[in-house]
Amino acid sequence: MLLDLTGCKKFKAAHFDKLPRTLTSLDLGYCQNLTGAHFDKLPKTLQILDLAGCKNLTDECLDKLPKDLQELYLEKCYQLTDEAINRLKKNRPNLTCYDPRDVSETP
Repeated sequence: MLLDLTGCKKFKAAHFDKLPRTLTSLDLGYCQNLTGAHFDKLPKTLQILDLAGCKNLTDECLDKLPKDLQELYLEKCYQLTDEAINRLKKNRPNLTCYDPRDVSETP
């Protein structure tokens, strides 16, 4: 099941517990109000997560991602550090992290 909430201004991490438990793909790109809180409430079935352009995310959210996540999009997530992304890639060798170089660029 795919849910595309790209650019949704009202969606917040507090809504994660309202998402379908069978969700496999979630696009939250450019959701400006999204923060790193409540990432542990994401559906455990999630395999693809797009967070591109979510400028308020911090390193802590990466530690709370579902364990079976296979693809993660982090372009233009400027507050995420290279160190946190490298740690994520090391700890989760089966996770493909798309364009992690862009996270360290300034807006």
